Amino acid sequence: MPVVKRLQISDRSTLLMWKITEGEQALLELSGFSGIVSELASHPQKRKEFLAVRALLRSAGFADDPSYDKNGKPYLPSSALSISHCFPFVGVLLSMDEVGLDIQDFSPVLRKIRKKFMSSSEMDEFPDDRSCLLIWSAKEAVFKKYSDAHLFFERDMTVTRIDDNSIHIRVEHPMIQCEEVCSVDWVDDHAVVYCT
Repeated sequence: MPVVKRLQISDRSTLLMWKITEGEQALLELSGFSGIVSELASHPQKRKEFLAVRALLRSAGFADDPSYDKNGKPYLPSSALSISHCFPFVGVLLSMDEVGLDIQDFSPVLRKIRKKFMSSSEMDEFPDDRSCLLIWSAKEAVFKKYSDAHLFFERDMTVTRIDDNSIHIRVEHPMIQCEEVCSVDWVDDHAVVYCT
């Protein structure tokens, strides 16, 4: 099984990542999924990601498929859950608390759309591509953690600092005012950003 990362973040949170190298049929068998996958996703890559998440959960001892709340946030009966995928990787962050996870590699598209998720002051302070990638991923992770609040990336979240292994974000929203510190890790050229 290609579990490429297993990180015990705390006694309450665990990060697991899988690198997809299998074909769809092998993933179907590993996942134990009994539905019709082609009805869920028409693109073969999306079907593999769907099945790999379930295979990853099975490898961690979870028999249940994720359920989704009214905002589309996944959860398990016994655990909060955040899911991310950026082919060929999928990841799950399991916790007793609300969490957010994002896996992303750099794409020139991020540079083109940065005005949609970065303020002008963030663009001035963090102009490089690496920072652009990390800001996107950190804001995505925070968005997932607080999905009930429907945060706006550019308006409600401000990056205050980027270190080697963390990103600090100030969240200012009518429902949430806090300072989040997202952890940063790398697998191959993919940023793995999570907040617990």
